[in-house]
Amino acid sequence: MVMEMRSLRITADFDAGRYVAGMDAKVAADQRGAESSRATGAAIDQQAIRVTNSTSVLERMSRQYVDGYGTAAKFNSEILRLAKSQDTNAASVQHLEKIYAGPAKPVRPAS
Repeated sequence: MVMEMRSLRITADFDAGRYVAGMDAKVAADQRGAESSRATGAAIDQQAIRVTNSTSVLERMSRQYVDGYGTAAKFNSEILRLAKSQDTNAASVQHLEKIYAGPAKPVRPAS
């Protein structure tokens, strides 16, 4: 037996209201996440300010009262500058090793 079809209807089982509600929930969650990130960033900034303020006092007093602190601080500063130049690929590793030998001499322990 042969049947002839003259029309075929396809309908979507899609609830636009549920889709909108789901997207609204996603957007709200994104906004809460962004706000949480901003709050965390602000808290970190506050801690950084406190650390910076206390570091300057400690730095000044350490330079004044701790023997060898000034030399060690200068060495640390030079090493940080050296590391930064390595990060920017301003020099080869071999060249940086030669430079490192200079500031390291005064702080190496005597044998």
